[in-house]
Amino acid sequence: MLYDEKTQGHDAQLDSITIDVMRRTVSLRLSSYPSEDAPGRVAIEIAFSNVEQVHTIADLVRLRDNHTSGNVNYWHVAEGPGTSYFHLVEGCLVITAQTAPVLNLR
Repeated sequence: MLYDEKTQGHDAQLDSITIDVMRRTVSLRLSSYPSEDAPGRVAIEIAFSNVEQVHTIADLVRLRDNHTSGNVNYWHVAEGPGTSYFHLVEGCLVITAQTAPVLNLR
């Protein structure tokens, strides 16, 4: 579901970003379409550990205003250690971690 090459997170809804500096973790709460023909979004969390860097440029007003239709344009999530990219409506989130991200259904 997370790495569906056709959807790449298109029209996902980013709800929150949680950064824990002391634990070096980042957690993204989203709702996304698991496949191109899915009837609805599924609530997920993408958890990153052993995070080295986080870069965020985000217009929170635009993210909120575009939430219903989807405020994520697309993503490229690392399948192992490395850098993941989330291209947002009016912004971008880049996370580099030494550990592969983990997908959790919520």
